[in-house]
Amino acid sequence: MTATASVIATGDVIAFFTRVWKRQRQEQRVIRLRLRRMGAKKRPSYRIVAADQRSPRDGRFIETIGIYDPLTDPATVRINEERARYWLTVGAQPSDTVGDLLRKAGITRDAPADAAAAASATEQPAEPAAV
Repeated sequence: MTATASVIATGDVIAFFTRVWKRQRQEQRVIRLRLRRMGAKKRPSYRIVAADQRSPRDGRFIETIGIYDPLTDPATVRINEERARYWLTVGAQPSDTVGDLLRKAGITRDAPADAAAAASATEQPAEPAAV
């Protein structure tokens, strides 16, 4: 075997393992629900976003699901409950602050989407009338 052939073979092996490693990293992507800072200097407001865990705080995100303005009295929190529940059910992990905001809004991973669904889930089937 010549030196050139061994270099090509080694290059092919490195390329193969690089592709495998990249594929594994893509499969392990963790989505976080977290705050993205907006607003002016010393006047923060935040957007609640679903973002890849490795993205920077104010960097790339997948979707905006709400807003949080701590400067108003009381603090303004608006969350799209349907989208927040979706991201929680597919495995997104909320940050500590977003987790607190979701709990205060009554949004949890296993909570039904609305009160009607909760009522129908706990409702007993009617017994047939005695003849």
